Amino acid sequence: MNNKALGFFGERPLPKFELAPHVLRRRTRRDVLLSGAGAVAALAGAGSLLPHDTLTRLGVRRNMNSSAKQWLLNRALRIDDDVAETLYSPRRTVPTYTKSQITPLKNNYNGATSGFHTIGRRNRLRGPIRCRVRPGLGRPA
Repeated sequence: MNNKALGFFGERPLPKFELAPHVLRRRTRRDVLLSGAGAVAALAGAGSLLPHDTLTRLGVRRNMNSSAKQWLLNRALRIDDDVAETLYSPRRTVPTYTKSQITPLKNNYNGATSGFHTIGRRNRLRGPIRCRVRPGLGRPA
């Protein structure tokens, strides 16, 4: 079955990839255990930053409110504020272009749309059409 028959929303086949045998042979049980331990540590670290009410709901009965947790969260917020202030500074202006520098936009929908000329085009409907007016929305267009 080819991809065009699937359509835009159809399920695509899984990609196939191959690994060289020497890459697979280099992976050991120690690598798998180390990756698992890293995942557990990341989960525990992220879980320790959750609010006390959420931890209680999840079954953790210890009080994990500490000044170090507050410091870390406040520092993360401060960094986030600094980045936002830098990105959205009034000193940073949007670049302007001349008419000769403007190029047409590329179709970003994997070829499924036919272009911008379809925007605003009206479709002709055939057959009986029912139209209900909802209260507060006024007349239908």
